[in-house]
Amino acid sequence: SSGINAEYGERTSATECEDCPAGTFGTNTAATSCDKCAAGFFNPLQGQTSCQECPAGTVTENVGQLACVECDAGSYSISSSKCELCPAGLFSDDKAAVCSPCTAGTYTPHEGSSGCLLSPAGFYVDSEGAVDFKKCPAGFFCGEGTVTPTDCPAGSY
Repeated sequence: SSGINAEYGERTSATECEDCPAGTFGTNTAATSCDKCAAGFFNPLQGQTSCQECPAGTVTENVGQLACVECDAGSYSISSSKCELCPAGLFSDDKAAVCSPCTAGTYTPHEGSSGCLLSPAGFYVDSEGAVDFKKCPAGFFCGEGTVTPTDCPAGSY
C-alpha cells in the first residue's frame, strides 16, 4: 500500500511528512490532509499554514487558487472573491478596487464602462457621474465635451 487513500487524497501513513501543496494550507499538527484556500484567498507556495487575501482589484472566485486575477476594465472588486460591473456614470481601468465617476463634460449610459464619452456638440454635462447629456439651451453654444454652455455673443444666436 502506498499510504495514500486515493478516494479522499488523505495520507494514512508516511515515512516522511509532505508539505501542503500550493493553493492549500494546513494549520494543525499531525494532520492527514490540507485545506484548500477559500475563494478570495490564494497561496502560491507549498508548506504554508495560511492563505493570503487577494489585494484590492484582484479576485479568486474558486477555492484552491495559486494566484489572484485582475478585475477587467469596466469592473471592480466588491470583495476579494467577486468582480462587479461599474454602474452607469462610472468607469474603471483594469485591476480596479473602485469605479470612478465620469468627469463633468463626459458621461456613460452603460454599466461596465472602461471610459467615458464626451458630450456631443449641441449638448453639455455639468456634473460628475452623468449617465446622459443635456440639450444646450437657446442663446447658448455647446461644443463637444462642454461643461457649461457659453453665451452666444451679441449679434448671434
